[in-house]
Amino acid sequence: MQAAYPAPAIMMSQKREGEVDRYRAEIASNVNVKTDLEMYALHDKIDYLEGDIVNSLKEQLAHISRQLEEL
Repeated sequence: MQAAYPAPAIMMSQKREGEVDRYRAEIASNVNVKTDLEMYALHDKIDYLEGDIVNSLKEQLAHISRQLEEL
């Protein structure tokens, strides 16, 4: 008989804990998705900048090569 009194309170407490855990897992999942999107965006920016740097170096090398040919 004594075990019957706290049982509903324990069950409600466990239900609330489960809801909180699901909420925290959802937040963690959202953070992970946002982090992945930001990382992809940063990779795209780095690729773009690397392309610009490579093109700039090619132009500089072509200019230096022309100067050397003139000498």
